[in-house]
Amino acid sequence: VYTGEWSGNNRHGQGTYIYADTGSKYVGTWVNGRREGAGELIHSNHKYIGNFTYDVPKGHGKYIFDIGCEQLGEYLTIEQPRPDDAEEDAPPILIPKWKASRVQAVQLTEQKTNQEIADESSPTEITGTEANTAATENVESAA
Repeated sequence: VYTGEWSGNNRHGQGTYIYADTGSKYVGTWVNGRREGAGELIHSNHKYIGNFTYDVPKGHGKYIFDIGCEQLGEYLTIEQPRPDDAEEDAPPILIPKWKASRVQAVQLTEQKTNQEIADESSPTEITGTEANTAATENVESAA
């Protein structure tokens, strides 16, 4: 089942597709009926967050598992030769291969009250210096 933007008879733009046979869900960008660009592929006990090219995952991304860890890595694509009878403008056959780089614990946050969430989303004025300091602190804490 697909819910989202269309162009002609193709999924195109932002949308969500639920796979009937598995219940898995893709949420992200579609181009001419294919998963293309940023997206999330959500399964029953884990999800992949990353980019897609020609309907397959490609580039840096991460898997987040319900058990409390995430695996960072990247999808490398191996292009397979097309059959001799394939149309000249047919898309390439891409086989994704996951290359894991590291596993780390997911930082769980405590549940917040509705008031705390509202307070966080209230607009605040930040000067250029404060914004640079905050960005630097975020980068240093991520390293």
